[in-house]
Amino acid sequence: MSVNGTEMALLQRFGQLNIRKKSPKSRIPLFKLPQLVLLECIENLDVLEILIFSLLSKRAKSTVKLIRWNPLDLRLKFEDDTHICLKFPSDPSREWVVDYDKESSYPYFQSTLKGPNVSRHLVLKDNGNAMGEIKQMIEHICEVFRSSICGIDIFEESLIEWVINLQSTIQYVSINDDIIISVQTLNRIFKNLKVTEFFRLGSIKTDQKFEITEPIPSRLVTIYKSYWFTLPAILNGRIWIIKYDDEYNSSEYPYFQSKLTGPKVVHYLLLKDDVGAIEDSKQMTEHICKVFHSPITDIQIGEESVIEWVVKFQPTIRCLLIPESVVISVETLDRILKNIKIKEFLMLGSVAKDKNIQIVEPIPPHSIIVCDSHWITLPSILNGTNSTIRLFGSKLTPMDINTILKEWQMGSKLRNLQYLEIDAVTLEDPHSFADETFQGLNVTRSRDNDGRPTTVKIHDDLIYQLQEAEMVFNLTRSDGMIGSILLWFEADEDPKSIMICFQVWRRQI
Repeated sequence: MSVNGTEMALLQRFGQLNIRKKSPKSRIPLFKLPQLVLLECIENLDVLEILIFSLLSKRAKSTVKLIRWNPLDLRLKFEDDTHICLKFPSDPSREWVVDYDKESSYPYFQSTLKGPNVSRHLVLKDNGNAMGEIKQMIEHICEVFRSSICGIDIFEESLIEWVINLQSTIQYVSINDDIIISVQTLNRIFKNLKVTEFFRLGSIKTDQKFEITEPIPSRLVTIYKSYWFTLPAILNGRIWIIKYDDEYNSSEYPYFQSKLTGPKVVHYLLLKDDVGAIEDSKQMTEHICKVFHSPITDIQIGEESVIEWVVKFQPTIRCLLIPESVVISVETLDRILKNIKIKEFLMLGSVAKDKNIQIVEPIPPHSIIVCDSHWITLPSILNGTNSTIRLFGSKLTPMDINTILKEWQMGSKLRNLQYLEIDAVTLEDPHSFADETFQGLNVTRSRDNDGRPTTVKIHDDLIYQLQEAEMVFNLTRSDGMIGSILLWFEADEDPKSIMICFQVWRRQI
């Protein structure tokens, strides 16, 4: 398809050909604006809005390309439907998705919220030719945002040749079962597609006998039915992982599996999951800790019984993650906070059942993320020593936030605080909420960034990209530290959603 044909196909997606037929009175003369004004308007659009704008015409596309966008993390995923997923690497909690759905009859937007993560979807109709349109859309996005494909799920053989021709170096590639049906196709992938990070290969649908002796250069490799993968292809270095699953017949367990990670190899010991994997994994963990004289550093608790085991086996831990609805009672929550000493990072999902609980004691880890934090009170924050706090579903009032800001500025409390984020709902209008929040505070206003960092380190490699705000309110402490307050309202909702961020920083001389 020609370039013009590609653009016309994409325009038809949004009914743009019909828009062009509308009378001049119903059109907005965007391109009569001064270029600087127009570019500033575009920069303030949502990623999907920018994408749609760039599809309006060749001139719109050329205008969008004048802006130097931060590179996008672009991935093509295949689950029940096909998704083009877009993220900024500096802000992993926000995602924009172009969906192709066989059920939908027209383009529409849809947003989903899961804890601290937000996904905004543009849903398009799959008319049976989604594969060709997906390729066109990805090529368009790569050109407009000057970004490359980061990862791709290959679920159709035609994608292999397309990726090789479009972008022969890629970070993540996953190829589904029975997509590769010949040795020639497999050789073409290994010789022409450089996968730098992760390569997953499902079963190969061929009766040909062959062997691969050359190493696969990806840092991490997963191969199913890897009878063709030989010893010379494995390099030095070792990491061990013990995994419980039920994928194969019980007669095949236990068995070893190796995955190549650049100059290293990850060795797996796979054990049969006979429903009792939780208990087996506890016993195995205790055995390893004893034999190697090593403690558990990080743990993700997916079942309430594991909480009691951690309390008894190792009550001090570096990092603890508990998903939603694992904690189902006030007693369990209280036992965690009183009996497990978490040093660095705690992430806690929603607490089921009881909505009337309150915690006034501080939560000790340096960094905390709580997805349903209605139970965290003002004293819990003021008396804590946390460096980063993110609270979703908070019931803190404007006067509570006002007290936090005043105590920080006086310097007697919250000396370690680097970042505080509170997501809440309110029945007040934005002006009343802001007036109460800033009551008695000597704040200065700024529209420009005068040195304030735009990212916050939450934990290890978890770095949060701050949103831009129309206005920033600054407090200054006696030691020269600056506390910047950023506010966002969803004013059309009732009750209204509000997000307030408080970032502590020092101006560099």
